[in-house]
Amino acid sequence: MPFGVQTDWRREALPKPEIFSYPPAENVIDSVVVNATGVTADATGPYAGRRYLVQGTILTKRPDNQYERYTGSSAASEVQTITINGSPTGGTFTLTFNGQTTAPIAYNAANTAIDAALEALSNVGAGNVAVTGTGPFTVTFGGALANRDVGLTMTATSSLTGGTNPSVTVVTTTPGQHAQTIAGILGDTIEFADGSEKSDEPAAMWRRGVSFKALAIVDYATYSGALASALPSCEFV
Repeated sequence: MPFGVQTDWRREALPKPEIFSYPPAENVIDSVVVNATGVTADATGPYAGRRYLVQGTILTKRPDNQYERYTGSSAASEVQTITINGSPTGGTFTLTFNGQTTAPIAYNAANTAIDAALEALSNVGAGNVAVTGTGPFTVTFGGALANRDVGLTMTATSSLTGGTNPSVTVVTTTPGQHAQTIAGILGDTIEFADGSEKSDEPAAMWRRGVSFKALAIVDYATYSGALASALPSCEFV
């Protein structure tokens, strides 16, 4: 293994490069032991005084404490649209959200009745959705469910009667998204001053006191300013 992490004088493997699911405090790399035996730092250029630079991908932390690639996204609350098709004259339908199903809702229910049915679900709760419109109905997630991906689009099951092939459809019109901030960089490759490279799995997130090869950081040109602000103790050369 070409590189590892120094923790209490033990040499340990670095975390896997897939999306992380554990607390960052346990996996942020502050002190890295790199096997650069025989590599001499250049006197000039980006490696002046250094023997290696780190390459990788910018990460952001999600509300569920997992990590994903940073794309600079701003916050957006999810919006889904319920449409009753075929002009039914009777019957009911139900909505299922992340495994929980509402009580039957009348074919001609007002938005307030649909809102109440959804808020009665324990994984939604009071004040966490707002249903508007007279059909199609707009469901905007708010409160504890605001500014996040709420999961799969709701599904509908109908027992509608009359009309022409009545049915209920639900589509996501605005995907939910948390406001992204930079957590660190997933360093997957180390380039040495002698021109050699070392890549290894697992890799790790680096965020303090690290020298990065700027042009080898994915999307660096787009997010250079945000990186400089989020990782002030790091350098990008």
